[in-house]
Amino acid sequence: MPRGKVLIVSHDDDYHAAVMNEWLQKERLAEPVIIDLHDFPTRSALLIEDLSHLKLRTSGGSTLLVDDITSVWWRRANNFSFEEVLVDQSVREFCNINCRHAMEGFFQILGDRVVDPIFRMRAADRKLYQLHLAKSCGLTVPPTCITNDPKTAHQFIAMTPGRKIYKIFEGTNRLSSTTTMIESRHLENLHLLRHSPVIFQQFVEPGFDLRITVVGRQLFPAKWTSLMPEAQVDIRVDLDAELVSYVLPPEIELGIRKLVGRLQLRYCAIDMRVSSNGQFYFFEVNPSGQYLFVETSTLQPITAALAQLLANPIDPANYFTESDSFA
Repeated sequence: MPRGKVLIVSHDDDYHAAVMNEWLQKERLAEPVIIDLHDFPTRSALLIEDLSHLKLRTSGGSTLLVDDITSVWWRRANNFSFEEVLVDQSVREFCNINCRHAMEGFFQILGDRVVDPIFRMRAADRKLYQLHLAKSCGLTVPPTCITNDPKTAHQFIAMTPGRKIYKIFEGTNRLSSTTTMIESRHLENLHLLRHSPVIFQQFVEPGFDLRITVVGRQLFPAKWTSLMPEAQVDIRVDLDAELVSYVLPPEIELGIRKLVGRLQLRYCAIDMRVSSNGQFYFFEVNPSGQYLFVETSTLQPITAALAQLLANPIDPANYFTESDSFA
């Protein structure tokens, strides 16, 4: 019999959620339940009495008790939805804020049963924080300037040798978050920095890219190569880029494990690049990055590893320490 319930916070159109749902059932590791936050508060409900009886009623009508929840995979949280009768935007905003506080508080009570806790994922998702920690863990970061001051940006671009790129911190549905090569036309718009800071970096001439999926103590590195010119700047634009399994040098693996330990993540995807002269550069951590495209190409057992982690959550405070041999 299944040993407990694993909540998958996502939606029915998420292929990763569907694959994990099927795997957990097939292997009888746990009873998966997909929780779509879009159902809240109109079709699902929080039921909390005296702060001791914590329940979540799903849109299907079943009631989940906190003590029955083995773990939660915080995969892709959807937006809340409200009835059309709420036409006043200020009222909808009020309801949205209160729904977020209540629902996030519920999942925060579950502590490290959530892979990974919302507050920890948010901290890990901050790119400036990532870069700072990566450098302190012995990983090499490209020469970087993060600023909303046009003069500082102009000086960095002028004095840094070679080509340069820029990145935004987070994209929206309308504005892309892909990496962009800096051209002369961009220099004319540096005055717009006063509205929002931007990440500027020296471009790393590619040998190949790396995608390292972290699941608990296991690392699944993949070498990522493309012949598409646009992919030299951001390999994600080439949907047919080649992926093969890769063995990390010991010092790079150690740096990654230190970084993940400092972030206290049990799942994440790390992007790096090996330059044309063989230097390893850290780019970023994605606390909820995609992995199925890596598994499909490399046949690395990432789904199996993640399913085992969800069925038996590991306390991150007890498994990533700098003195650990990680054997």
